[in-house]
Amino acid sequence: MNLVDNIEKHFKEHSDYDELTKIRYIYLYICKVFSYDTRFYSRDSKIKKDIYNKKVDVTNVEDFELVCFSIACVLDELLKHFGFESKIEKNDDKEFPHAYVIANCMNNNMPYRIKLDPTINHDITRVKLDSPTLSFEDLDNHHDFIDSVLFSDSKIKESQKPINHDEYYDTLSIKELNDVITRSAKNRGLTPQELFFEKLEYLKCLINVRKGLQKFDDIDYYLSYIIRNLEMNDNPMNPYLRPAIFYKGKDFEDVICLVHVKYLQYPEQLLLLKKENNKFVIGETTKEEAKELLQEYYSPDCQYYFETLINNLPDTTSSKTK
Repeated sequence: MNLVDNIEKHFKEHSDYDELTKIRYIYLYICKVFSYDTRFYSRDSKIKKDIYNKKVDVTNVEDFELVCFSIACVLDELLKHFGFESKIEKNDDKEFPHAYVIANCMNNNMPYRIKLDPTINHDITRVKLDSPTLSFEDLDNHHDFIDSVLFSDSKIKESQKPINHDEYYDTLSIKELNDVITRSAKNRGLTPQELFFEKLEYLKCLINVRKGLQKFDDIDYYLSYIIRNLEMNDNPMNPYLRPAIFYKGKDFEDVICLVHVKYLQYPEQLLLLKKENNKFVIGETTKEEAKELLQEYYSPDCQYYFETLINNLPDTTSSKTK
């Protein structure tokens, strides 16, 4: 993929963009195109170093999973190509410091310094969910910045295909959905336990109908987003749902997520999130299937927890569902 040609074509078709709107478009475009590389969660320092320092040819992109520094390099190169002054900043002097970009532009005849940080608050996925960005920031706190960004977003959305909200729920819609479910449960006299398991079915449905997320980190973030916005883990110290990422092989050729569901005294469940037929699906898995998975997949953080959990589960804990 040639990022330069794609952006250049868009700017030629929309010559009315001001400087802030151009920077905003580049930021949103990068968030849509790239995803965070989950292999970076590995404890293998060589793998982490290779991923962190990955070089990207912006005129011929082949790998669309990056981490903060390589994404910052892409942003910086594109901004400079389109005439903006920008620089890469790092948080500290650690081996793999967090990196982001600061760009300069004019807006309403005033100089602006914009911080672009797609990964720190997961804008890299939030943009794909049509959710508000959290890390496109004005470092000088201009009073009109938010209004200017909203205006830029409206200009950009005018140039794009309308979003089909029947295909998925964005952040606001999930919060609204939670309100509807909770009110309905109250009207039907459901117990808190019945409400929890009803929300669990909604969670599975939201994942299984989602079409637009092709990289694992995006769907993993979406899963945690649903859990949070459906208010399913009331007590962070004792969560009812515990997701964990598992990798296959030393080269991390595949990734899955196991979710331990434990609600009060009710029978425990294991959910498996995986890619199937070019989309992600989630459903229950059995103790036997989970044990087989752990022969092939490994979690750098939760291996012992899930091995112990699975060994202690009764053989009839769950049945596989689609």
